[in-house]
Amino acid sequence: MRVIDLCRVVGARGVDPFQVDIEASLNTLKTHLPDWKLLDELLLDSEALNALSSIVRLQGEWLKRRASALYIDPVLVELKIRLSSVDDLANDLAESIHPIVHLNQIFPDGLKQAVDYWNGLLPLSQRQVDLGVPEAAPGGALTLKDLLKLQVLAEQEFEAKLQELLEEARVRTAGEGKIDYWDFICVDSFADTVIRAYVTSFLVSEGRLALHVDSLEERTWLTVLRSGVGVGQPRSVATRLSYDEWRKRLK
Repeated sequence: MRVIDLCRVVGARGVDPFQVDIEASLNTLKTHLPDWKLLDELLLDSEALNALSSIVRLQGEWLKRRASALYIDPVLVELKIRLSSVDDLANDLAESIHPIVHLNQIFPDGLKQAVDYWNGLLPLSQRQVDLGVPEAAPGGALTLKDLLKLQVLAEQEFEAKLQELLEEARVRTAGEGKIDYWDFICVDSFADTVIRAYVTSFLVSEGRLALHVDSLEERTWLTVLRSGVGVGQPRSVATRLSYDEWRKRLK
């Protein structure tokens, strides 16, 4: 009767069904089964088995609800934290933290340094003024002529690099017909990566390669244009490459 009452309470109140020890209850019923002589006792035993089966069903439904709600067991979270290193925890915190408040303040030491700096300045009459401001160089994009003039690349070397990268693109796209843009240009050296990015953009501008942006996957694919399919049709291509971006992609 105690097994039946416990199962009824769990089912009626909607508490955690795993509070019922199914294995221990079954062992209890198994132990007392030889002692049952009357029909009513056997009926109670079968009722207890039916109640335990309903608890097993509730346990399955409980697990499905937790899984659909992306429930994370606190014990598993604690275990993962204990097994993680300090560096891993610091990286996870840096990637997930999103502060909503930022406070700027000056400390007494900083204020004292500012006062000392101000008091140490020469009077305006003794300072050199009218030094003039150098004119900033106008911004713009580097062309092939600029690179040749700066001796970053020789003309013959550039032509060879064009053919080398074009042939590499043919080989690496032979299977799927395309390759990820960053996987293609990124190598171990940042300087070589910059040169590969520039030469690749030149090949795209000349209509020998094509870039395809997948907005859904947020990826850029590179394909080789076969003869008669857009080859020789020049187009303007702007690419962005920074040192931080290169390090992130290289990982």
